Amino acid sequence: EAIRARCEGREGEIQSAKGADKSMPPPLLHDLAELQRQANRLFGLRAETTLSVAQALYEKHKLITYPRTDSRHLSQDVAATLGPVVAAIAPAYGNAVAPGSGTRPLSTRFVQDAKVTDHHAIIPTAHPSRDKNLSRDEQRVYDLVCRRLLMAWHDPYETRVTTVITAVDSAQANDLFRSSGTMVTKMGWKGLDVSSKGKGEGPDLPSGLASGQRHPVRKVDVLHKETKPPKRYNDASLLTAMETAGKALDDRELEQAMRDRGLGTPATRAAILETLLSRGYVERDGKALVATERGISLIRVVDERVKSPSMTGAWEHALKRMEQGDGSLSGFMGRIETFVREVV
Repeated sequence: EAIRARCEGREGEIQSAKGADKSMPPPLLHDLAELQRQANRLFGLRAETTLSVAQALYEKHKLITYPRTDSRHLSQDVAATLGPVVAAIAPAYGNAVAPGSGTRPLSTRFVQDAKVTDHHAIIPTAHPSRDKNLSRDEQRVYDLVCRRLLMAWHDPYETRVTTVITAVDSAQANDLFRSSGTMVTKMGWKGLDVSSKGKGEGPDLPSGLASGQRHPVRKVDVLHKETKPPKRYNDASLLTAMETAGKALDDRELEQAMRDRGLGTPATRAAILETLLSRGYVERDGKALVATERGISLIRVVDERVKSPSMTGAWEHALKRMEQGDGSLSGFMGRIETFVREVV
C-alpha cells in the first residue's frame, strides 16, 4: 500500500526498453507418448483410449503408420516417400499448407536414420480418409497426426518480446517496475496448430517506447497472491514423468541405462496407468489423477528399492551388459530371486 501511495498521480520515466526476437521451430513428429499427451491436453482422451484409437487408424483404416513407436524421426527412405502422403492429406488444410510441402526435402531435424528405432515416427499414409467412416475420436487423432507432419515444412514461429523498466520517483523512494509484452511477427507452423487457435501470446506493449520517455501513472493495482503446490498429474504429465524417470539418479551408469527407456515402453505406459486405476491405487478427479488411501498405504509399506527408479535402472543396466555379451542371464535371474525373497 505504501508503494501505491508513492506512485499514484505521479509520472514514470522509462529507463530501458529492450526487444528480443525469439524463434520456435516446428515440433518433432509424433511418437506414441507425444500423441497421447496432445490428445489428453486437447480433448481429455485417456492414454489407453488414444492408443486404442491410433491402433484402429493403423490396422482397420490404414490411415497412419505403426503407432507403438518411441521414435520422433524418419529415415531417409521413408522421407523420400512423403510426396503422395502430402498429396492425400493437404487438400483438407487449404492455405494453411506451406508451399513446397511434400516436394521440398525435410530438414535433419525430422530426418535422421540414427534416431529411428525399430519403427519411425507416426505419420499419415497415402490412403484417402474421405471414404472412411471414422468416429469422432478417430477423426481428432488422425487430424493431429496430419497436422504435425504438415508443420514440418513450415517456417519457425517467431515473436518479438519487449521488456521495459520504468522508474517512478517520489520523495520517499525510487520504485522500479518491469513490463513485458509479446508480438507475433511470423505465425509459421502455428497456423496449423490446433492448441494455439484463439490463444495469444499475452499483452502487447504500445509501440514506440524508448528510454527517457515520461508517462503519467494512470492506475496502480495491489495484488495479493499465494504460491500454489505443484499441479496434480494428468495423463499427459504422468506419461512425461514415466518417460523421464531416472534422469536425476545419482549413479551415472544407472542414469545412462534409463535415459532412453524410462518406466515402461510407449506401448505399456498407458496399460500401467489403467492397472493403477483398476486396482484402486489411483482415481480420476476430472482430468487429474489422484492417489487413493489404498495407493498411499501401499507406498508407505513397500520397500524403498521397489518404488525407486534406481532399481529399474540397475536392471536395465544389467540387461544392456548382457546384450553386449558381458554378463550372465542365470546370474541376473539369481539376483532377482534373492531380491524378491528379501522384500516379500
